Amino acid sequence: MAATAAQTDKARPLLWTLAGRFLLVALLPILTMGLLFYLYYAPLMRSAVEQRQQLAADTTAQQLQRHFSIANRELSALAALFRHNRQLPVAQLQTLLDAYADSSDFYEAIYLTDAESRIQVIGLPQAKRHLRQNLAGLDLSARDFVRQAHQQQQAYWSNSFLSTVSARPAVALALPVGRRSLVGEVAISPLPQLAHQLSLDGTLQVRIVDRQYQLIADSQRQGDLQQLNLGHLAVLQDDAPSPREFTLDGQRLTGLARQVDGPGWRVLVAQPVEQAYALIQATWQRLLIALGLTLTLGLLFAGATSWALAGRISLFSRHARAIAAGDYQLPLEHSRIAELNDLSHSLQRMVAAIHERESDYRELNASLEQRINDRTEALRQSNSELSSAMQILQHTQSELVQSEKLAALGALVAGIAHELNTPIGNSLMAASSLQDFSREVASAISDGTLKRSALESFLADNQTASDILIRNLRRASELISSFKQVAVDQASAQRRQFHLDEVVSEILITLGPSLKKTPYRVVNQVQLHEELDSYPGPLGQVLVNLINNALLHAFHAREQGCIELRGQTLPGDWLELQVCDDGIGIADEHLPRIFDPFFTTRLGQGGSGLGLHIVHNLVSGVLGGKLGVRSQLGQGTCFTLRLPRVAPLTSSSPPPPDRADASTPTANPAA
Repeated sequence: MAATAAQTDKARPLLWTLAGRFLLVALLPILTMGLLFYLYYAPLMRSAVEQRQQLAADTTAQQLQRHFSIANRELSALAALFRHNRQLPVAQLQTLLDAYADSSDFYEAIYLTDAESRIQVIGLPQAKRHLRQNLAGLDLSARDFVRQAHQQQQAYWSNSFLSTVSARPAVALALPVGRRSLVGEVAISPLPQLAHQLSLDGTLQVRIVDRQYQLIADSQRQGDLQQLNLGHLAVLQDDAPSPREFTLDGQRLTGLARQVDGPGWRVLVAQPVEQAYALIQATWQRLLIALGLTLTLGLLFAGATSWALAGRISLFSRHARAIAAGDYQLPLEHSRIAELNDLSHSLQRMVAAIHERESDYRELNASLEQRINDRTEALRQSNSELSSAMQILQHTQSELVQSEKLAALGALVAGIAHELNTPIGNSLMAASSLQDFSREVASAISDGTLKRSALESFLADNQTASDILIRNLRRASELISSFKQVAVDQASAQRRQFHLDEVVSEILITLGPSLKKTPYRVVNQVQLHEELDSYPGPLGQVLVNLINNALLHAFHAREQGCIELRGQTLPGDWLELQVCDDGIGIADEHLPRIFDPFFTTRLGQGGSGLGLHIVHNLVSGVLGGKLGVRSQLGQGTCFTLRLPRVAPLTSSSPPPPDRADASTPTANPAA
């Protein structure tokens, strides 16, 4: 008694116990959401920022490369013309170059030198031809790009310089024409405007540098940039495939560089670090606020629920102490919780029974004869009650069997709900992304800023999201179709025609979520595409009970195991289906009793003793078949079902043919 009292003193109040467990349940999903965002969604958002910068860098490099490639082709065509017509007079060459300079979209001036690299013929637009005398006879032999063009015998681009013709930054392309050189000046003054256009309205910073890392164009600056050299930036030196962080003009940036083939320039696309990852920080803040509100509401709900439950249970405790003290005048407390109502009614019945027994004892003590008569009447009443108890026991057994069926159906629903969660979640994410893309495009259309690249990106994202939606919704449709057929079969137990292998596959699909939580395997070797006119619902419950029985008993204290389903045809209109495991087996003294109701070796550990009893009744009853079992300790157990192709309309059916290796029928499980 002293030990019991000490243990009672150490027990915690119910209110604190319930509140603590409710708090733990509320914290688990909050921590899960935080980890999910940190480990999954934040890296995805960071990857999206990097992909956006890579796309902008590649697009800018490609446009510059295409610009210079066209200029190269035009000047190469003119050089080829001069190679094939070497004897053209200077006047005709002058007229040809002037006409080409007037019509070209790229070149502001074109020079043809003599064999000593002195400018011999000059092609200028109409407005600039008064400068021709200033350029005639100019020696270009010291220019590096002219020497490189003759040494490599191919087109070679110069570094940027201030053009004498246009007084604007320019770059020159030299082509060898025999011993002579054909040089064309290309203006680069439009490049700052191009860089600004490609910066997505200032969201990104686009910079263009030449081979010597001199800044040519900057989307953030206007004016003379020739004195700015960015050669100190490591991001321009290594051409890293992914963005990296660096500092420029005191600002922390993240970006990457791409090389422009031809002139050997580089494009640097960058973005301030705080601006690039602003969405991630904002999402973190909103998530923390939402999780905080959720936790607060959870705490309030946990406190209120715990307080209410603790109060009700304390009331029942006071009633119990009053009954022990002899006070039987207890008020009937009504609650919206069924279990509490049952407890209140049980206390009332207990009080009535105690009061009745006390009255009986007083009457028995008053008269011996009356006591004998009352005892006789009590015996008669006991017999009646025993008969009623037997009926109640049978009724309870029937209800337990039905509960087993409903539990199996409940597990089926839970499993399918778990399987549907992934495709439906993916579909919701794809639909949300598609909605966001549509809003962005609609906003760009209304603002008049929609670009071809943005529209192409939207169409690609739209196609990807549509593919995700179709693929995941098709998977959900297949799961629901399989679940509908199995649920209808198990809930209604209706007779219909079906193929054995399809029903077995559907049952294993519904068991999939439960089996994934165990280290054990289920191998389906049933290849019988045989049509049966029977009851797929009871057959499915038989398979579920046998598999669950193996998981509960066969692999106890084992870390691995295998359950194998096999099937074959028998002579006549009979089929054989086997469910075998490689578990611990069944002891010989237990084999005669395994189909008895309420017999289990795992009482209080998940076993009810009704699983195999239900299997036996279903196989020998509604399915009209026979059930046998063979087992050996340490080598596993095998249950054999022999089923007719056409189930009987009554409980009787022709017996199946005997086989030399058949298992023992359940009519005599001890044999």
